[in-house]
Parts: sequence; structure tokens; C-alpha cells
Amino acid sequence: MKKFTTVLFLIISFSAFSQTFPTLNCETLNNKKINIPDDVKGKKTVVAIAMSSKAEKQLKAWNIPLYNSLIADGLGGLMGGRMYDANLCFVGMIKGIAKLAKGEIMERSRKNIDKKLHDNFMITEQEVADFTKAADIKDKNEPQFFVLDKDGKIIYHTAGEYSDKKLNELTEKLMY
Repeated sequence: MKKFTTVLFLIISFSAFSQTFPTLNCETLNNKKINIPDDVKGKKTVVAIAMSSKAEKQLKAWNIPLYNSLIADGLGGLMGGRMYDANLCFVGMIKGIAKLAKGEIMERSRKNIDKKLHDNFMITEQEVADFTKAADIKDKNEPQFFVLDKDGKIIYHTAGEYSDKKLNELTEKLMY
């Protein structure tokens, strides 16, 4: 009976953590409509989200390390090609009066972000409060990072400032 209880506890714990990622309807800098998680299923996905200007500033420190880990070509030799077969989505949530300036925000972003990355950067106008509740986010002033499995379920979540340790933990989840 003790083994059964332990196994049941592990199943319940895993099920509680591997919830489906809340729907985010986004628009990429290439004007493509993307629904996360539906449009990224079939491949593991890293979703990096900024819900405030403070979070956006912290997220910028993650941009190059995430790009180098997930998109850039490998280092040659044994590390040739991409190390991980995963999608990468940078999502900015705009709210309030900023929604009226969405066109300007998109245009400024297009100018400041390399064109080859325009499919990876996107904006959503969804309500921040609804998303933070659905994703169980504690602090909207920190960037949020989710790793989704091939079915759109959350397998890892971290938040905050960049560190090598956090990046290693995140990318480790892409290997399984």
C-alpha cells in the first residue's frame, strides 16, 4: 500500500506541474498570427515573456544567450549545427494605453531587431492579469521563461534576471 501511495503522489505531483500552457494569441514582427501553445506543438518550445518595462529590461540580458543556445548555428566540429531542436518565442505583453500604440511598437521593434529573428519576436494584447493567474506567475515585473513539451505542456518555469545557472537548467529540459 505504501508503494501505491508513493506512486500515486508522484503521478499527481507530475500532473499538477505539467499543465497546459495558457493560450497566448500573438503577432510576430513579420505580421504572422501565432497561437501559443497550439501553433508550436510538435516541437519543444521556450517562451520568454515580458509583462512590464522592468521585465523587458531584464529579458534583454537573456536575448543573446537564448539565441546562441537555440537559434545560432553551432560552433563547428562536434558542436556543429543547432544543439537543440526547439522553438524560441520572445513575447511582449502590451497593456492599457500602450495597446493604442501597437503599430508604433511593432515598427520600432522591426527596426531594432535583426530581420532573421522577426518570427521569434511577438506581441500580445491579452490581459496581463488573466495570464498571470492562469500561469501562476507571482511577479509580473520579472521576465518569465517556460519550456513547453511537444504537446504544449509546461515542463519547466523560471523567472528573473539572467544567470548561467538558470540558462543551463532551462536548456537541460530541452534534451529529454
